[in-house]
Amino acid sequence: MSEKYNRLSKIVDKLYCGEELRIASLAKEFHTSTKTIQRDLKERLKSDFLIREGNRFRLRSTQKDQRSAFAISVLENLIQEIGGSFEADANEILDKSLSSSSLFETPLKNITHKIQEILQIQKALKMQNKLSFNYKNKKYLHTQPIDLCATRHCIYLRAYIKNEIFFFSLEHITHCKLSRQKYLISTQNDCTQQEQSKVSLFAYPQASKYAQAIQWGEQQECWQDNDGSLIIEFFCENENALISEILSQIPHIIVLEPQSLKDRIEAKILAYIKKQ
Repeated sequence: MSEKYNRLSKIVDKLYCGEELRIASLAKEFHTSTKTIQRDLKERLKSDFLIREGNRFRLRSTQKDQRSAFAISVLENLIQEIGGSFEADANEILDKSLSSSSLFETPLKNITHKIQEILQIQKALKMQNKLSFNYKNKKYLHTQPIDLCATRHCIYLRAYIKNEIFFFSLEHITHCKLSRQKYLISTQNDCTQQEQSKVSLFAYPQASKYAQAIQWGEQQECWQDNDGSLIIEFFCENENALISEILSQIPHIIVLEPQSLKDRIEAKILAYIKKQ
């Protein structure tokens, strides 16, 4: 097994054990850069089932159905990373395998027995009512529904519980009822906006001292690698001012995420080159 896949395997084992992982700690453990671990967690292991809290990463749940859904997401990421004709062939094989297996309990073509639950969820979303339901012998009261989403052949309810997003397999939801409590759409939008404004920068060693001295935004955190490079993460309020600052430091400081910010900067660079 290559060094990369051996590292990914060990990281996944840690996640399956319920550990909360930090980029800097993993980089030190596996004798690699924080940029490499950043790519592992945000690209190769990217999934709706891998959540981030500050600089920590963990699985939403270590239950078998959600572990299986996470595994499928990782397979899709790795297939896409290889690309080419292999990607098309591998995706076709994966689709056939999933459609003929019992990996997920709820095939999309066979959800008629859950129509009542689906109608209640849709009604709650339309009326902005919270939901109460049973899930695997546990009662959940006054949860705020976000939407119904499909991961391959499994349908999940996404819902907020105490400002954290949870996934509930539709197959295991029973006794679903509308609560009298209402929720505000603005709460969900505020959370979404906050996620969209999270910025991650990478500063090469020659610019790390400069980058560390700047207050880039709110809730700023920095992690320095052994080679002197730096990762800075923060919430950005003024994207135009941020773009100007980054452009003045290229190529010594680059954007890791979000992609929308990377695209805006690349477009400005291309426009400048065309004028020359």
